[in-house]
Amino acid sequence: MGNSKTYDVEEYWNYRATLAYVDLYQAVCAYGRSCIENEAMDAVQRKMFSAMLKGINLKGKRVLELGCGIGRWVPFILNLGALYIGVDISET
Repeated sequence: MGNSKTYDVEEYWNYRATLAYVDLYQAVCAYGRSCIENEAMDAVQRKMFSAMLKGINLKGKRVLELGCGIGRWVPFILNLGALYIGVDISET
């Protein structure tokens, strides 16, 4: 049935978080993809996120992000005037 090693969720995401010091996109976008692919993915995600939140007034509202990773969306959400809380399995 393949690999007998068990998947340790916390260990995996702690490792991925450390990649942010080397290449931000490997930590937060598509792991193992090229920088060009991840930069394109980031641009598309930002446009989609902006469109999704267009017309929603977040000023002074609390936003909870589950699985926030290294906090890539923190500046984006704070710039909308929201109060940000992020929760992630990885302390890193």
